Amino acid sequence: MLIALMLQAAQPPAAAFDHPWLRIGRSPALTGVSEEITVARMWDGEGPARRSVDWARLIRHDRRGGRRTTTTFYAQALTCPALGALPTAVAAFPMPHAISPDTPTDIVLDGVGYTATLDAGYGERPSTMTVESNVDTPLADWVEARFASLQPCWTPA
Repeated sequence: MLIALMLQAAQPPAAAFDHPWLRIGRSPALTGVSEEITVARMWDGEGPARRSVDWARLIRHDRRGGRRTTTTFYAQALTCPALGALPTAVAAFPMPHAISPDTPTDIVLDGVGYTATLDAGYGERPSTMTVESNVDTPLADWVEARFASLQPCWTPA
């Protein structure tokens, strides 16, 4: 019933995104535009008839020209195959490896900040993981691929 109502409304309630299972973002240093995609699973019904559907919300912050605007878009897995494929893409998430503070690293001042926060776990123990990086990394490629795959799915709020 809840899913049927959300489908008619074309967007879920804002509170539905309070506990996402995936949040990805990109923030180019010099453009004034940043974007964040949040994905949450909504449930409809109870017991064996219970169904779920993933919804995504894209929030674009634009600070160009001395003005600040925010635009919101929505997508749902029932009408967006790329959103339905996200759990598989998350299973192939490119994990970084730990390095010591003595490890030499590159400094990028004018790149793109990429971030991903997702559900994770130690065996059956749930956890949340956040990874941040810049351009020319597997995280950057993974985030850009998710943005590209979801591009045709967005509906303005």
